[in-house]
Amino acid sequence: MFFKHILSLKVLIALLLFFGMISLFIGVISINVKDILNLNSTQLEIITLTRIPRLIAILLTGMSLSICGLIMQQLTQNKFVSPTTAGTMDCAKFGILISLIFFAGASFFTQAIIASVFALLGSFIFIQILRKIKLKDVIFVPLIGLMFGGIITSLVIVSVGIIPFLGLIISNLVVLYLGDNLRKNLIYIALCGALFLLVCDIISRLVIFPFEMPLSITTGVLGSLIFIFLLLKRKVYA
Repeated sequence: MFFKHILSLKVLIALLLFFGMISLFIGVISINVKDILNLNSTQLEIITLTRIPRLIAILLTGMSLSICGLIMQQLTQNKFVSPTTAGTMDCAKFGILISLIFFAGASFFTQAIIASVFALLGSFIFIQILRKIKLKDVIFVPLIGLMFGGIITSLVIVSVGIIPFLGLIISNLVVLYLGDNLRKNLIYIALCGALFLLVCDIISRLVIFPFEMPLSITTGVLGSLIFIFLLLKRKVYA
């Protein structure tokens, strides 16, 4: 299949470089590729202060969430567990809310640490809940995580960006085509996660250009389609 053919390091890196370059020139203010050597001060600031940092954030987010999904699936022995379905992201959002309420003047780095601590605590609580449940069905376990995440979300009154499905679908797709070899798949999962999120980011900028669609909508739509595909292929993991 097509997906299996692109699962090589050279192809993945080439695709990341290609789409990464494209993302630098797409946005509310268009920058022509031909003008790359003759950028004015405004265009240079846009690329260096907004688009390059955004590109780096997208790549790191894609890699980290995909790897987190793989780790959580290994811990729970369930292919449909991810930061989204285990309440991890919801706990991180709750941590950001706590930091805004009690540490209003905290730096971005401090807020990130607080969110990370809450995310780790949420994941730990989720695993402890699973230990108390005898029935560990492939679908039932993620449902427990979603319910747990829903309880946490109900306590949050601010909206924080969330990237749905990423930690769930990427690791499963790579395992589906390359086999269940953790050491071998790690780099492929990281690169595929970064590539998927980067493509979603570009699509979100183009759908209603020159305006932008929230990245969570794009990843949610594409991710849900891939998730349905994985459900239909679930017998592969039996």
